[in-house]
Amino acid sequence: MTGYLKTCAAAAGLGLLACAAFNLFMDPFEVFLLAEIPGINASKYGDGGRKVKALALRYPHYEGIILGTSRAQVGLRPDHESFRGMPVYNAGLPASSMWEQRYALAYAARRQPLKLAIVTLDFHAFGQKAKYRRGWAESGFNPKRGDPVGLSHLLVSRAAIALSLDTLLRNLRHEPPVLQRGHMLTLERVAMKAARQGQAPAFARYLPPFADEPGKSRDPGTFDKSMRQLEQILATCESRGIEVILIITPVHAYWWESRYRKGRGPLIDDWKRALVQTVYSPHRKRIAPLWDFSGYAGLVAEAVPAPGDLATQMAWFWEPSHYRSQLGDLILDRVLDHHEHGREVPAEFGVVLTPDNLEGRLAQFWSERERFVRERQSEIAALERVAAERRER
Repeated sequence: MTGYLKTCAAAAGLGLLACAAFNLFMDPFEVFLLAEIPGINASKYGDGGRKVKALALRYPHYEGIILGTSRAQVGLRPDHESFRGMPVYNAGLPASSMWEQRYALAYAARRQPLKLAIVTLDFHAFGQKAKYRRGWAESGFNPKRGDPVGLSHLLVSRAAIALSLDTLLRNLRHEPPVLQRGHMLTLERVAMKAARQGQAPAFARYLPPFADEPGKSRDPGTFDKSMRQLEQILATCESRGIEVILIITPVHAYWWESRYRKGRGPLIDDWKRALVQTVYSPHRKRIAPLWDFSGYAGLVAEAVPAPGDLATQMAWFWEPSHYRSQLGDLILDRVLDHHEHGREVPAEFGVVLTPDNLEGRLAQFWSERERFVRERQSEIAALERVAAERRER
């Protein structure tokens, strides 16, 4: 009987070791990075959520980090040529607040030998009343939980085994990867919908009627507290010697137009003024460049395919809120002063905001809007018709 129990125990132990070795090699969470073999385990298919990204940043692999919302998660490649071999992780979190981004950076800074932080800034992230989104409480980013996920979950849990098997099967089928170092490679849901309906409906939903009372006031408490989270991000980087690059992310002109129509035009100016004031604070030891890619002209005013056009795909945007990695490449080219053969950055794309040029830049933004609305009347009318049809359904 004793020999039988020993045999069973040995078999169970070998089984656990085999599971652990399989999960360690497949590495579906991008935690260990021991080996990546095309067609076997190189492509990853995680959901890019908070728990997954905290796991991926658990062990020291990265010298650079990208922070922001889903816009950064979708648009900025961690293997961009300008990084010149520096290992970079895209820690963009969907619909994240500035609180989440602050704690994500703090978590990564404690575990990674970070030298560079690219912090993308989204207008809506500063006005979010919900500090934390789904998955945050259970993730390692949550300072109240510490790092609750043990090696057993990563190596021998049923969830890890299932994900490893899924990763292997999808690699064998040569399915395109979903994640790469935290970078969400496609907005598959949006792309599938565009294939059925074209891209016009996605833009039409961003054209609400004009607000009855333009100039809607912001919640000063939420706005100011969010700005303090940015101050904490800058302080963390200063204390740890991490270079910071700040980026006001590009969205399509129709996204800004949707905010203008909701009466939030003055808030946009207030937000940019507060950003400049925070970045150029007198007590700041180092001034991080604050790049502004917002506007109503140039690449961010790309023409929208006509309603019913299922063939034409926009070069720079998935929909008004999310830019493609092709535009992200130009952003990183600009802010990191990189010149890639065959990829030219328009001279007007991206400006560093300073106290000296801020007011002129704000005036230019609204001047561009007036011209955009005047010159794109037929396109706007077509999208408004689509929007009206959607509201009537």
